Amino acid sequence: MEILPSLSETIISDSIAKGWENGKIEKDLSGKERFVILTR
Repeated sequence: MEILPSLSETIISDSIAKGWENGKIEKDLSGKERFVILTR
């Protein structure tokens, strides 16, 4: 039931992120970690 917008980077929750390989973990300005999907 995931709907991924057609953007160059898509931010998803950590629970979903573990299933993705083409992504990276970044820290935002507040120091929180987020998982960014790199789409083509």
